[in-house]
Amino acid sequence: MPSWEAGFFSVADISEHVILQPEIDYSDKGGKVTFEDTVCNVHLQSANVRILVSYLFNDRFSLGAGPYFSYMFKASQSKVIVPKSWYSPFGVGFNAAASVNAGLWIFSVRYDQSLTLLTRDGDVEISKSINPLKSSHVSGFSLVVCVGFD
Repeated sequence: MPSWEAGFFSVADISEHVILQPEIDYSDKGGKVTFEDTVCNVHLQSANVRILVSYLFNDRFSLGAGPYFSYMFKASQSKVIVPKSWYSPFGVGFNAAASVNAGLWIFSVRYDQSLTLLTRDGDVEISKSINPLKSSHVSGFSLVVCVGFD
């Protein structure tokens, strides 16, 4: 599903070819879930802190990876398939990025993979119920466009 993300990042040189890129952003991500004969759109809004370590091949191209930490503020569903209280508000994951620097513009292709589950599957109430999101992780590709300034 289309989603959006807005935030800020900074860059710190570790060496001539390695940089540290801490980021803070707010995002709306989502997907379609099919359960029995019901199709539901799920949207998750969260604040994220990302820490990328990138290798600069030259002035234009870099590859990076690192962890992210998130806090979910809102989970909405087009049709309720799980109670809102079942969602896990804290998330930890891994992201990887390939970036091209074009002057003030930076274009990246990223992949995010959560390491934590979307719902609190270990909770007694949830484990005894039918949970269409059981064992679900948040993952996906994104295209990121950034404008730089000094």
